[in-house]
Amino acid sequence: MPSSFGAVILNSALGSPAEGAGFEIGDIVVGVNGIQIDLDFPFVNLLGFAETGVELNRFVFRGDQQFVIPVVPQIVSGGGS
Repeated sequence: MPSSFGAVILNSALGSPAEGAGFEIGDIVVGVNGIQIDLDFPFVNLLGFAETGVELNRFVFRGDQQFVIPVVPQIVSGGGS
């Protein structure tokens, strides 16, 4: 893997944009829209600044393969009690 940083997909909510885009448990996201995930640009920050409804390209490693997975961020309702 050519990156020493990334975010591992540990869970994906049923019906979420991530699930619909085809993310799998164990995928490693190493970049978003050409910005590499690292200490200066953590994954959560790159997602937090994303506009709802605007497609993001996420660069992903799955095993020994690399993919670009487009995802459109959406507002997801909270979990409640």
